[in-house]
Amino acid sequence: MDTERYNRIELLALVKAYNKTHDDKIKNVDKLKKDEIIEICQKYALLSTENTGQNVHIDLRNICKKDLIRDVEIFFMKQNRHVPQDVAQLKKQDLIDYMQLNGITHYTPELIEHEVKSIQHDNFLKHIITYNIIRYDNVDVMNLDNDNLQNYIDKNSLDTSIDQLQAYATLLCNLHTAYETFCKTTRTEYVRDKIKTIPKMLDNIKHLC
Repeated sequence: MDTERYNRIELLALVKAYNKTHDDKIKNVDKLKKDEIIEICQKYALLSTENTGQNVHIDLRNICKKDLIRDVEIFFMKQNRHVPQDVAQLKKQDLIDYMQLNGITHYTPELIEHEVKSIQHDNFLKHIITYNIIRYDNVDVMNLDNDNLQNYIDKNSLDTSIDQLQAYATLLCNLHTAYETFCKTTRTEYVRDKIKTIPKMLDNIKHLC
């Protein structure tokens, strides 16, 4: 069992959660070292192999204010917003109350790792969509569900070999620039497509010949 994914605060939270629902209380664990708490948790079968640290209840009073502020910063950063100045200046207990009122999560190292991997995977799926739009023009953007891109990719058998995404994006940019420059120079009317793809650009150039 991988016990390294648990930090000391999470282990203490597991013990406290156990004590709330059992008569045989586990006592005097607050001053124990992490390894000693792990032994107790293993003895009482408190460590779940499925637990990633996301569903463990953390007593925010045991978290330093610096880490709580970091949690609030992450919360607002994910919304592309700055932390309000009055929130950043709250005292610790007021900050805890604010976090609980607004459902702000405490980010353990494990949860941060989980979210980073999730974001990286989402970005990979978006890159697949972008690559197929640019190279093949085979994506119906009106029917895209950003919350279920994997299903769209699988259902439509999209090309997932995106190593040359940047090269195709550069090619499209050069084609579009050359086409637009030609049309402006020759005063040729042309349609400014909102979504540009290599097949569309090649078709537009073909009509010039």
